[in-house]
Amino acid sequence: MGKKPADKSYVKREKTIKEKQKEFGKQTLLHAAIAMTITTFIGLTAGAAEEVKHYTFWQSIFQLPTILSDNPLYAFPITSTGVLRAGALDLLIGVILVYLWSIDRMKQHHDVNTLKGSSEWADLDYLNAKYAEMVEKVSAFAKILNKIPKIGKKLAKLLQTKKVADGYTNGIYSQNFRMSLNPKFNQKSVNTLIIGTTGTGKSRYYLKPNLLQMNASYVVTDPSGGILKEVGETLRRFGYNIRIFDLSTMKDCNTYNPMKYCYQESDIRKLVNAFIKNTNPDGDSGGGGGGKDPFWDDAMNAFLCACVSLLVNYGDDPEVMGGNTYTPCFANLCELTRMANRQSKNATKEQTKNNTASGSELNLIFENLRSIEAKRQGVDVEEMEKPYALREWENFKIAPEKTSTTILMTTAVRLDPFNIEQIRNLTSSDNINLDTFSEQRDILFVIIPTNDRTYNFLVSFMYTQLFDILYRKGESSDGTMTVKLQNGELVKYFTRAQAEAGEAKDFQKTLSNTTLKHVVVNGKMGEHEVMNYAIVSEHGETYQSFKTKKDAITTLNELMEKDAKMKSASIVKIKNKKKGWKFWEKIEAASHGIDDSYYEILDRDGNVLSRRPTKSLAQQYQEDLKHTKLVQGNGQALPNHVRFLMDEFPNIGEVPEFKEKLATIRKYEISVCVICQSITQLKGMYPDDYEVIDANCPETIFLGGDENSNNEYLSKKLGSATVLGANQSFDGKKGNSSYNVEERALMKPEELGKIPYKDCIIMLYGDQPVYDEKYHYTEHKNYIYTNDYAKEKGYATKAYVFDRKSMGMDAIASIPLICHVEQPKVIPVIKQLNVKSLKNLIAQSDDLDETVPNDEDDDSFNMSDSNFMNDIVSTTVA
Repeated sequence: MGKKPADKSYVKREKTIKEKQKEFGKQTLLHAAIAMTITTFIGLTAGAAEEVKHYTFWQSIFQLPTILSDNPLYAFPITSTGVLRAGALDLLIGVILVYLWSIDRMKQHHDVNTLKGSSEWADLDYLNAKYAEMVEKVSAFAKILNKIPKIGKKLAKLLQTKKVADGYTNGIYSQNFRMSLNPKFNQKSVNTLIIGTTGTGKSRYYLKPNLLQMNASYVVTDPSGGILKEVGETLRRFGYNIRIFDLSTMKDCNTYNPMKYCYQESDIRKLVNAFIKNTNPDGDSGGGGGGKDPFWDDAMNAFLCACVSLLVNYGDDPEVMGGNTYTPCFANLCELTRMANRQSKNATKEQTKNNTASGSELNLIFENLRSIEAKRQGVDVEEMEKPYALREWENFKIAPEKTSTTILMTTAVRLDPFNIEQIRNLTSSDNINLDTFSEQRDILFVIIPTNDRTYNFLVSFMYTQLFDILYRKGESSDGTMTVKLQNGELVKYFTRAQAEAGEAKDFQKTLSNTTLKHVVVNGKMGEHEVMNYAIVSEHGETYQSFKTKKDAITTLNELMEKDAKMKSASIVKIKNKKKGWKFWEKIEAASHGIDDSYYEILDRDGNVLSRRPTKSLAQQYQEDLKHTKLVQGNGQALPNHVRFLMDEFPNIGEVPEFKEKLATIRKYEISVCVICQSITQLKGMYPDDYEVIDANCPETIFLGGDENSNNEYLSKKLGSATVLGANQSFDGKKGNSSYNVEERALMKPEELGKIPYKDCIIMLYGDQPVYDEKYHYTEHKNYIYTNDYAKEKGYATKAYVFDRKSMGMDAIASIPLICHVEQPKVIPVIKQLNVKSLKNLIAQSDDLDETVPNDEDDDSFNMSDSNFMNDIVSTTVA
């Protein structure tokens, strides 16, 4: 790869016949001009020789070299004979050129090699040089020579380096193809669509290798939590901040309250839209009882927007909320819905005639809001600017009684999941802190059940809000500053105010003075143990190793009961080195040893800057900290690139405006990997937009599958190639053969269904497709720090295991959602006021500290002062 290869991958548009003829005409004119210039000069020179030296025409032609060598300008001054000779020669040349042009013009045709199609497999060396971050790799021999003074270093330079696609910013697409996330190396969007049926290795060959690159912040959809278990601790030991939202077990994870991130009216509407769309059991736009009539959803939208806005903006105000405070959360949204169905004590039939909620307990709160807002604005109720909650409430109340009752019943049913204690605990508080995501090296694992989509609408909420949060963070990044290593790894983020105060530069100066702290988890294990048997999948991947065959059989039987896929696994004997070879025994034993510990890198104040799994890596990080760079925010890009790795994408619920986000996220340093089993599955969730989603993913990876419509779609996308077909025929003793140019699909649908398990196909916008092997996960340099590696060596439950107990969800779940605040006492109106009655009145309150006036001050009270009386009457005592 050191030398940039010829361009064999770029798809060039072949010119049309008219374009080719036009270009040929220009070339012919150029050739004619050059030829006639030469013949004119020859004719003028020959004519001058005829007149001066009395040569014949042919004599002057043959003597031309001699004449011009003596005097190159012999043709001047121009003679009449020279003009005649030049004209004759030009005419002759013109006739010849016209004849040749007419013949060649008839020969213009399309390239035979691409006549029926131009698709072909790409050159990987060219693509890597075009899209990947290339780094120089010093050969092992050159490293040895470098240690030899003088002559060794000179020889090392000759063998010095070769460029390989091994840069920090690269994403892994296959065994031999990389593409950088950094616009400096790759101007294309890195949104990727991955298609592969069950068991084709979407996690093993793409997700986990790309997570081990550790060159971004990640949001990972993790069905059943397997990826967290296998690489979560690895990422933590490389300095990542782990966040978990678990809809499968609903414990030992962060909590997420969607209402925390409703900062403005548009956020409320987006949240409500996502809720309505993803809780509709019919999958259409009208689930409220009116078929596909959008009226039902619109009315439900108005009701929910009113209630969410009420909770977000006034939930902590007991004056508005009738003496209580309500935590803004979906559990309390359920309570408000019940209040809308409960009639208030003083409600009349006339009030509920037009709308069920008009005489409800919830209506009292909204009417309370109306009067309090008018008072706060200092205007009459009719003149005040209505808050968003009140506007939406009035829109809902337009619905007639039966309609409003149906809407409230439907809403209550849709909200029913939030009546379940586990969901209430998971969504009534928030410590997942989406608003700080990407300000450090973050990874969010979103764990969803593999066989239950009941609560997956919460994932849709989370993705919708996280996209909006990241957009705003990028748009407000102007003036912010980040400290990064030279390779681009984020060290620390500073806000605009912090950057202007010089905190970033001061922090950078302290990075030359760091210390290491060794943290032992389980310590060294298995240094002298040699495994003899292993459970191996049908594709040859080692699942777990054991010392005895009995242990291997027992474990395999347990796995087969839990997972039907394991029935195809087998037990094989590991070929260890012979016991007599003491040296190899030592090597074999050491290769199975695991040191379950890590190192924290601390700044001078003892704060953790990052972590590394080994001392050598920690020391290298310390050295890298001495050469950091300051990066200024540009008003678009996030502090750290964010990658959404969305496994089982069609099962997470519909993300509003997802196709629009795909088209605009690149400038914010965000990329999305959409993973599904087939294009048909994607079409099922986004029937109108699946092709738009595909179009906004310039890279498509096919890992394997045999679904007919899916493979037909991909076959068309791969395009056609031009091939040479041979025809042979025999007639008695005679035989004829002919060759024809024919069109053939680069890969037919049935061929796509038969590609080997180890192979994959990558389709790139603007380039030829790639046929390559899937990435060899076990060859990644960070694989030895994963739980997969520990599992392979027989320590699956002992080494590199992420401790989820630290998430601390139990304490958060005990926070009350509704708090009662004692109603304020209102001082009654007093018709006759004197000092004695005022003393008695004030004495009723234990909380007032005002000094009671003396009797002699009685004259200071002006009983006719109406303003004074109004003040006294309206005074409230807490």
